[in-house]
Amino acid sequence: MSHPQFETLLAWASEDREDVIAAKRDYFASTGEVFEDDPSFESRMQSFFNWYLLDRVKGNPPLTPAQRFLQERGGELSAADKPTFLGFTKSRHSLYEIRRVGVGLIKVREDLVKVRDAFTGDDYVVTERRRLPGLEKGDLLEARLLPVGDTLQFSPAFTYHPRPVRSLLLKEIKRRKKLGTLDARALCWELERMALHLERFRNIPIDKIYSFETPFLGEKHRREGAHG
Repeated sequence: MSHPQFETLLAWASEDREDVIAAKRDYFASTGEVFEDDPSFESRMQSFFNWYLLDRVKGNPPLTPAQRFLQERGGELSAADKPTFLGFTKSRHSLYEIRRVGVGLIKVREDLVKVRDAFTGDDYVVTERRRLPGLEKGDLLEARLLPVGDTLQFSPAFTYHPRPVRSLLLKEIKRRKKLGTLDARALCWELERMALHLERFRNIPIDKIYSFETPFLGEKHRREGAHG
């Protein structure tokens, strides 16, 4: 992600403080409320701002903050900055399966990662200069892909889902597709809650937390329960 441009967009959108507060309330009601002592606090706050700026629509016609910024301020942008802001309107948030770390036939580029959208089956090659320790083929993570120039890059926020639940998640996606009930965003947020519970309740078996038939703690996670 290009940080200066993102910070510019965030500062512009944050002028509507009441809207940010309302959006935050809605987002964390769906993904699970986080607290400053949660290990994933920073990442989840980044996920919220990504969603708020790049996905959340309002108004008539319905536009995201990124789209409204371009509409209102696009004429003021430099030729160097404008492609980055356009990229903010074309991000791809989804559940991705790692297909390969390091891409190339003759010379393998370690900064390239091939991923597959678990919902659509589409493949993408992502430029990732940060080291992603421990990631292997088949791993699943919720992430956002951002066009930057002629490349795709990960945003800083990831939610990793443990390997033992991989087959369960893919099976659930297939089941919902068959029933015609698959809502990619809703399922991603459902998995966000599960990952948060797993982070807090390390003594609970993974299969009890990643359960679609009997959701762990129901729909809401209480602060006192996390510390119990």
